[in-house]
Amino acid sequence: METVMGDPRRIWKRVAPTLEPWPGVDAIGKALRNGAKVDGVTLGADAASRNDKRFAGTSRSLAPAAETLRNLAPDETPRNPGLAASRSLGPVITPEETFSAPDDAILPGAEPDPCCMGSEAETDTAVLIGFAEDEYAERRQLQALSRQAPVWARQTLLTLAAHAAARAKKSIAAYYLITAETYPPAICTEKIYVGKFLPALRERYHSAACTAMNYERAADGAADPCLNALFRELSADAFECAAAVMRLLERALT
Repeated sequence: METVMGDPRRIWKRVAPTLEPWPGVDAIGKALRNGAKVDGVTLGADAASRNDKRFAGTSRSLAPAAETLRNLAPDETPRNPGLAASRSLGPVITPEETFSAPDDAILPGAEPDPCCMGSEAETDTAVLIGFAEDEYAERRQLQALSRQAPVWARQTLLTLAAHAAARAKKSIAAYYLITAETYPPAICTEKIYVGKFLPALRERYHSAACTAMNYERAADGAADPCLNALFRELSADAFECAAAVMRLLERALT
């Protein structure tokens, strides 16, 4: 098939030789204004106006439905099922409201006179400080003895010194629980000379055993149950340290 390119008038003359000559621009514009149809589609301004009329008719048909929705009662209004379920659960409780304590609540440990390490233990605060100072002095003696002892006994003596320091710290901790005051231990820079090994071990045994007995006496006189238990715990640890010194003596004498 021959394809004709070029002037549209020649195309018009070829396809419609019996029709009127090629219409001018004015004729095309008039056809469009009158609503000319191409493949069933109406063209021109009249088509747009007719489309506007169709849309207006559609909006008038939807007006009764919109009015019906506006006139629905509150309980007839369509709801979101999830929103309705959430409303049925009641008010939302925030984490702050859940975990907040009432203003007049007294927290554990904030009582003016607690059941343990309270007013009943105040009479033993001086005893606690005395025990702490004695235990720190015992640690210094054991550390000095470890520097002059045979190699096989040094580690054991350092372990005993650590036990003495631990007992002193427990006494200071109990003092703080009772008085809410800290007690800084005294710093000693004095050089200690322990003498011969066997007499020094004998002295350390008696010191540990007597300290254990003093803890037992303090426990018998303590009215506070927690302080009573603490004194008995410290007494048992001091007795174990005395037994360790006894084993060192046994090895040194054989």
